[in-house]
Amino acid sequence: MSARPPYEVLVVEDHQVVAEGLVTLLNEDLELHAVGWAGSVAEAAGFAAARPLDVAVVDYWLPDGTGVDAVTAMREHRPDLAVVFLSAEEGDEAMLAALEAGAAGYLVKSAAGA
Repeated sequence: MSARPPYEVLVVEDHQVVAEGLVTLLNEDLELHAVGWAGSVAEAAGFAAARPLDVAVVDYWLPDGTGVDAVTAMREHRPDLAVVFLSAEEGDEAMLAALEAGAAGYLVKSAAGA
């Protein structure tokens, strides 16, 4: 294990059972620390304003906007935030929007966990 503290990860997902499962899964990796989850664009922005974050795992559709909106809002406070989308949305338009917003990747929820 490196001397670097674990990466601080925020899950941005509006379905509680999915969010809690991701937090649990991420916390099994010693190099990651899931600090919690936000269920909306507004909550994600508030989280980013309140504490350091290294990574966000973001759903595309949120109750008050899109994951792209959430990334834009979080980057106002955390410009170096790394982002990976994890969504049920499989359309090319959503994937392209996520990548244009600076996401490092876009995973679909229907894919295998590995």
